[in-house]
Amino acid sequence: MSGEKGTERVLCTTSEEYARERKKEYMLWETCHRGDLNVLLEKTNLLLQKGDEHAREELMQLYLNEEIVKPYIGIDNRIIELRTIMEIYRLEVKAGEEYTILGRKNIVKGWTLEKIRSYIRELKFLLWRMEFADEAETEAGEKLIGFIKENSVSPVYLIQTIRTTAMETFDVMINIVEIMIDASMYRHAYWILRAMQEEKPQEESIQIMVQELGKYVTE
Repeated sequence: MSGEKGTERVLCTTSEEYARERKKEYMLWETCHRGDLNVLLEKTNLLLQKGDEHAREELMQLYLNEEIVKPYIGIDNRIIELRTIMEIYRLEVKAGEEYTILGRKNIVKGWTLEKIRSYIRELKFLLWRMEFADEAETEAGEKLIGFIKENSVSPVYLIQTIRTTAMETFDVMINIVEIMIDASMYRHAYWILRAMQEEKPQEESIQIMVQELGKYVTE
């Protein structure tokens, strides 16, 4: 018993020391970087509101630069979210998407930081409902389809969000492909199937569906 108590004291002391060290590190970070973070976020908000191609390019240069964002990773979730947004936008541009996460069809003015964070959280929430909610699957699917149509969500954005949100990525993709086909959203279904094909390249049924849908989709 005495050995167990001694171990508990060591663990407690170690935990307290770790907490003190973390507090010191955070206070040092506050002293060195808080002002810079506020400047970065203010600049981000202005660029999001401006919303033109040059502003988007500058946002990518900011958030895809490891040296700029490194001091804030693990400290401020906004930086992680913005970095993810810029990675998605870069992939959308590369894929030649007409509408992107930064340039929706129905957005009249530029984003704000809080609006775009709310927007990405809403899609994640809808995907969680698809995977976990007790409500009827058709209802969750209809809400997801409505959101995608209303906000011009690209296949690139949808796939990346599924990959970072779903617990069982492949199963969620299967369900979404089914509702996409039912909604005649063949392009989204096709690209999700292509993503599934990357995970299971030997799955014959996926290969057949990719070939069939490919007849109706312009890449």
